[in-house]
Amino acid sequence: MAVVLAGRPNRGRLREVSDAEWEALIDVAGVPMAARVAWALAEGMGGRGPLVVVGPSQLSRHLPERAVVVAPKEGLLENLEEGLAHFARDDVVLVAAGDAALLGGEHVEAFLKGVERLGEAELWYSIVPKGEVARRFPGMRRTFVRLREGVFTGGNLLALSPRVFGRLKDVAERAVALRKSPIGLARLFGAGFLFRFLLGRVSLAEAEATFARLFRIRGRAVVVPYAEVGIDVDKPSDYRWCTHHLAGRGDAHG
Repeated sequence: MAVVLAGRPNRGRLREVSDAEWEALIDVAGVPMAARVAWALAEGMGGRGPLVVVGPSQLSRHLPERAVVVAPKEGLLENLEEGLAHFARDDVVLVAAGDAALLGGEHVEAFLKGVERLGEAELWYSIVPKGEVARRFPGMRRTFVRLREGVFTGGNLLALSPRVFGRLKDVAERAVALRKSPIGLARLFGAGFLFRFLLGRVSLAEAEATFARLFRIRGRAVVVPYAEVGIDVDKPSDYRWCTHHLAGRGDAHG
């Protein structure tokens, strides 16, 4: 069971490469971007459970047979809430960003195996080692964070139980509201934690513990050794990287 978040209007930098009304509908090597993600999830899950795509109705004809399209709301958290509403409170739901155009079934499967291996949590979030991104896509620009165990970029896959969404939403909204206030963020996360985080001295275990304290959710980071999990299309250079890569391997879905 899974959700694809594909409800962002095409009003930003990607207007340079496509005049599609929604980013999800931008053609990437012959296939709408979010449809690529949906097919990857379907393959990686091996046909288990329903698939909900929160995005424009035009995606319907490009999706796997069991996929259901749900009209998007205004923001990311609202779209996540809309997608999770289709599942039971105690389900574990896989969630993917609709602009993760390079995702394949094997990458999804690797993340799910990591979730199963770690267990004992309510939310699992993918992270990708910088070395993997540099090896697969040398020169591609990503945002990286240094932790004690290494340097990572955030992935485009997570899994969670719908029952924890309320707790997640409350603190996420506070963090977004405080994003331009260093003092406010220090109060939220703890000045000591922020200082050590900026110096790259925080371990994965410490980051997970801080997450648990803030959100009252048991969260685990899943290290996925596939650069594709950490690549999304949010600017024209990303689009060019992905279309070139996919066209080169003759990839197509939908």
